Amino acid sequence: MLLTAGDSLAIGTGFPVGCPSYLTGAPGNGRPLLGSQILDATEKQTIQGYIDAYNVIIDSVATRRGAALVDLNGLLRTAATRGLPYQGTLYDDAFITGGLFGLDGVHPPISDMDSWPTP
Repeated sequence: MLLTAGDSLAIGTGFPVGCPSYLTGAPGNGRPLLGSQILDATEKQTIQGYIDAYNVIIDSVATRRGAALVDLNGLLRTAATRGLPYQGTLYDDAFITGGLFGLDGVHPPISDMDSWPTP
């Protein structure tokens, strides 16, 4: 889903009836999000092509310059396909329950940040 879906999610669109919006608590109205608020399969494929092309360039530049390279794309693919074990817990990319991402689908869950070291 795209950031433009925020207003719809806030009023319960995109949630089943009886399931509250995680943004506001508004009851789900059972209506789907608009096509303009989500990525379709073709758009996802196009974006993946750009990601793959950029990663080839990044790898090439890092290799030429002898720089260290952290493959976060590969790490996230591993999380999506088989999960990442850490201290007895298997983390994956499942929305809400996977443990890697908070409700915004981007950042780590806030509750896990309490144990992070401070700079």
